[in-house]
Amino acid sequence: MIKDKLIILIKETINLEGEDIAIDESTNLTNDLNFSSLDFIKLVVKIENEFNIEFDDDFLDFNKFNVFGNLEIYIGTLVEGDWLYES
Repeated sequence: MIKDKLIILIKETINLEGEDIAIDESTNLTNDLNFSSLDFIKLVVKIENEFNIEFDDDFLDFNKFNVFGNLEIYIGTLVEGDWLYES
């Protein structure tokens, strides 16, 4: 559920709706999808609205989430309310 919604939001953010592009846990947003830091901020806003969550300011760092799997885990734990991350 989270994964599917997140893939849709990513594709919307970089105008790839309807494109048959595989996105999985190992997809690198920068290298594989040409995400920029501005795209990341746009995606964060969409994610916060879609899932009714708020990114912690310490996690508004694109480098922490440039791989899809990391982003998916973070969102999942915020939705479930038990995020444990050590930087």
